Amino acid sequence: FIYGLLGVSLFATVKYDENLTDHANFRSFGTALLVLIRMTTGESWNGIMADAANTDDCIDDQSYESREEIGIKGCGNYWSYMYFVSFQLIVALVYINLVVAVVLEGFSESAKEAECLIPVEMS
Repeated sequence: FIYGLLGVSLFATVKYDENLTDHANFRSFGTALLVLIRMTTGESWNGIMADAANTDDCIDDQSYESREEIGIKGCGNYWSYMYFVSFQLIVALVYINLVVAVVLEGFSESAKEAECLIPVEMS
């Protein structure tokens, strides 16, 4: 959620390129969340990062009238590297924690089943 809002505020005016398209952009909160979900799968997140940092063939401070005439052609910024790498690191840590939790739960269940199978000694 926080990364979605941050992505919209940082990259909403970045021009479309090879990986930033109509279907993968940060121009609205909904599409930003969909792009982040897509990036958790590893689907061309580095290409989106490069497009969000692109400063070639763009207009730095584009006015509203210019956006209406020629469309959004804003420049990217170098915060994209920090944004995307930190997002990928956090997602990787969450996934690792999920895997560890599932494995530990499996060990716990198998230990409980093993206790049930051991016969109680009668004295």
